[in-house]
Amino acid sequence: MAKYRAKLYAKALAELVLQKKSPSDIKKMPDAFLDILKKNGDMAKAKEIAGIAESLILKESGKNHIILETARKIDKRLLNHFSREGDKVSEKINLKIIAGIKITVNNELELDNSLLRKIQEIF
Repeated sequence: MAKYRAKLYAKALAELVLQKKSPSDIKKMPDAFLDILKKNGDMAKAKEIAGIAESLILKESGKNHIILETARKIDKRLLNHFSREGDKVSEKINLKIIAGIKITVNNELELDNSLLRKIQEIF
C-alpha cells in the first residue's frame, strides 16, 4: 500500500541530488531510493517521482525543460536556438498540429503557433 505522495518523494530526491555529495555517495543514491520505494510499496510511482524530481532540480538550478512540438522532425541546430546551456530540450512529433510549432517551458509557459490552433480559433 502506498505510504507517501509522489510529490513528497520527488522533493526529497531533489534535495538529496542538489546537496554536495561525494561521488561514492552519489552512486549509492538511486539504489537506496529505490529500496525505500520498494519497502513502502510505492514502486508504481517511480516514473512520476523521477519526472517531478527532474523538474524540481532544473528549476532550483535555474535551468528549463523545453518541449518543442512539431508535425515533423526538426533540425538539431534549430533546437539550440530555443535553449541555453544546461537546459533540457525534448522534441515531440505530433502530426495533429499539421504545421508550425508549439513550445512548452517547464510545463508552465506555452507558445502555440501551430496551424491546428489557428484552425480551432476560426471554427
